[in-house]
Amino acid sequence: MTDAAPRDAVEELLALLRSGYEVEWRGGEVVNGCANAPWPDYHPAVRDGLAAAGRLLTSLDAPAPTARAGAGDYREGFRRFGHKPMTELDREEAATALTFVVRTERFVDGTIASWIEDGRLERLLARALRLADGARAPGAPPVDAAQ
Repeated sequence: MTDAAPRDAVEELLALLRSGYEVEWRGGEVVNGCANAPWPDYHPAVRDGLAAAGRLLTSLDAPAPTARAGAGDYREGFRRFGHKPMTELDREEAATALTFVVRTERFVDGTIASWIEDGRLERLLARALRLADGARAPGAPPVDAAQ
């Protein structure tokens, strides 16, 4: 896969978010006396874009992640820097934030939806693209310029 493919998917998701996308919730009804819990039904570009952002952040020509951001625990890492503006996150912190939101969604339905609603996901994805634009190995062109 070229670096353009994940970048395109992230840009598609950013365009969706900027268009005013709202997550649709399903379920919540009672059927035969059993309540079905509501769950978010995300547009396919949401999952694709999140996976692509992860590939984009981990493909950057940068030093391998250290334990600095999370000491091996994405939740602890996010607690350490989660107060920082998204525009100030480095690659490792952005990857940890992305891991945090995706993994938390597995246990708390609607985590991604809340990040969409308050703009955090848009800011995180924009930061991932900026990091990709500025990532360079010594003497190498930016990652997104490589073919």
